[in-house]
Amino acid sequence: MSSTTSSTQRPTWRTIALILGLASPVFGLGWNCKDIMDAGVHWNLGKLGGKHSVSWQDIQEGQPTASNWTFSLNLCDNLGKEKDVDEKHQCPTNTNICAVERDFDPDKPNEGNATVRKWVAIAGEFSMNTGVHLEVKPTRLKTAGSHADAQREGLRLEMTGGRDPLSSPKGIQQKAVIELVCNKKMTGWEPKEQPKVKSESLAKRDDEIAEALKVVSYGEEDVRGEIWGILRLDWQSQYACEDAADIPQDPSTSWGFFTWFIIILFLSIAAYIIFGSWLNYTRYGARGLDLLPHSDTIRDIPYIVKDILRKAQGSGGSRGGYSAV
Repeated sequence: MSSTTSSTQRPTWRTIALILGLASPVFGLGWNCKDIMDAGVHWNLGKLGGKHSVSWQDIQEGQPTASNWTFSLNLCDNLGKEKDVDEKHQCPTNTNICAVERDFDPDKPNEGNATVRKWVAIAGEFSMNTGVHLEVKPTRLKTAGSHADAQREGLRLEMTGGRDPLSSPKGIQQKAVIELVCNKKMTGWEPKEQPKVKSESLAKRDDEIAEALKVVSYGEEDVRGEIWGILRLDWQSQYACEDAADIPQDPSTSWGFFTWFIIILFLSIAAYIIFGSWLNYTRYGARGLDLLPHSDTIRDIPYIVKDILRKAQGSGGSRGGYSAV
């Protein structure tokens, strides 16, 4: 009997690890907002790094006061601490997404809402104090499986790691679902970058100014039989586009030709001085000012300038032509 061998090769451990890595979320320190990959598409959200804040009011009928939530997030780093805010009114240092709830009276909107009810750490790296890790799961919208998502370009980020209260093992787990949708006309920082219009007739009303980051909802949801607090955000940005690398950068954010010329000139002069000093030291054993290239010329500069000024003064005071008899 003749034996036959299969031509199918077994997958290597490297291939298996790559497949598992693509299908798994990113944990803790492995998260990099500048290097996001899903379904063969790469995103760089580094330009969206920094603190963003958005407000949302939860008004329920029959209640004397409502909840005014302020959601702050930083995709690329933790939010840190605000010096002018009480420690008990803000999330821990390693928080990426924080929610702060304040009292709000719908009948008296102009009286402010200074009373802080609580803060909720929605996502962050809390492995050192609570054992909870930051977990980020990116998903390409076009391949997310939903018919509605298939018509949109961008990615969805699911960020977890927090709970309410954070210190309690039985606290309600939190999650942020951020839908980053491609919009080539918006950077993602609007309305901060909206130009100021002096004419009131041409100025847009506040509710007409395009906002890149919006709150869709925040509340408790049933996830596979378990209650979660879920924040849903919609974020319009050109950096969510799959061809974001081809989008031209803002000239104001990049260095121009003159800046590069000055830098190259400075580096060239510095290199010339360093190399010349080293050459004078190794060849002639020079010390001090003699180390510098053309040290004799440098010493003569004050005298050269003095001679030039003296000649300029002498030529300005002399009279030309014939003198009067």
